[in-house]
Amino acid sequence: IVAMAVVFGPLLGFVYSTVGALASAAAGFAIGRRLGGPALEALRNRVEPLGAVIRAARRHGLKSVIFFRIVPVLLYTLVNVACGAAGLSWRVYIWGTLVGMVPGIAVMSLFGEGLWQVIQASSPWRAGLIAAALLALVAAFKVASRRVARTQAPDVRGRG
Repeated sequence: IVAMAVVFGPLLGFVYSTVGALASAAAGFAIGRRLGGPALEALRNRVEPLGAVIRAARRHGLKSVIFFRIVPVLLYTLVNVACGAAGLSWRVYIWGTLVGMVPGIAVMSLFGEGLWQVIQASSPWRAGLIAAALLALVAAFKVASRRVARTQAPDVRGRG
């Protein structure tokens, strides 16, 4: 998303990122709708929280999709497949995906534009330092989110 904003500017970067995210989400949703039954059971046995995601999507529909887009409970693709397998309507799924993802895409697009302006105004040394700091921040976020996911996973599994 940040790269799209840098390459195409914040507005077109936002539009292209949103279209790409929706296309990816729709493809995963369609796969989940198509697979259903036995294939989904096999996947559910390998990824324990997947059952909780499916149950939540069936019970709460739109609210669940919005929640899963804002709070990354599982990998993006697995959530797409699970929502498709849960039997949600396309309308509920696409609207939930839009409402849940558009704010984050907008923020990241504006961040990308601001970052590009800072890098352009900086010396090559500072631009490299900014890039290294951002990579370190992304790595730290990934480590922290994995730790949080591990501590939260029993709660997600136990609620269904």
